[in-house]
This record gives sequence, structure tokens and C-alpha cells, in this order.
Amino acid sequence: MDLKPCPFCGGEVHRVGGDDDTSHDIECDGCAYTFYDISVGNGWWNTRPIEDALRAEIAWLTAYIAFKDKQITNQANTIEGLWNKHPEDAPKDIECDPEMPEL
Repeated sequence: MDLKPCPFCGGEVHRVGGDDDTSHDIECDGCAYTFYDISVGNGWWNTRPIEDALRAEIAWLTAYIAFKDKQITNQANTIEGLWNKHPEDAPKDIECDPEMPEL
């Protein structure tokens, strides 16, 4: 079983002692921290609940931003189409907020 990197420094880790996949000491090559009597066989070492939750939230936010971006684009196209049909209704002087970044 491959081991995830050290949760402290992100360095590579390796097993020390033990002949099977049950329990080992795990040492980090990056920060030299030793994790004692770690259950490797049941997948405990590779469990990162906070990272998994953050990755899920990032995926949701990315999808939400893409959805909102599509909505905004559709609304902008609708407004532009209306202004093209009825140019007399289009604003004559639109001032942009100088603090607003370009999209």
C-alpha cells in the first residue's frame, strides 16, 4: 500500500519495522518526525478527513462559480440582444467602476 505524504511537512514517508501491513512506525524523510505504532493495513494513515472535506468544498465551489458564470454570460447576452433590437433604450454613457477588475 502506498502511503500519503507526511501531514506536517508533505515529505515522503517510509515504514520502519514490522513484516506485514498491520502496524508500523512511520518516519518522515522531510521533517524526520516518527509516527509510532501506526495502523497501515486498515487505511488509517491515508485518511485525511479535513483535506477530503476541503477538496469536496473546492469542487462544489468550482462548479457553483462555473454555473453562475454561465448565468451571468446568458444574462449579458440577453441584455446585449435587447439593446441591439432597441438601441434607443440602451444607456448612453456607462461608467465602469475603476476598482472593478476586468472579467
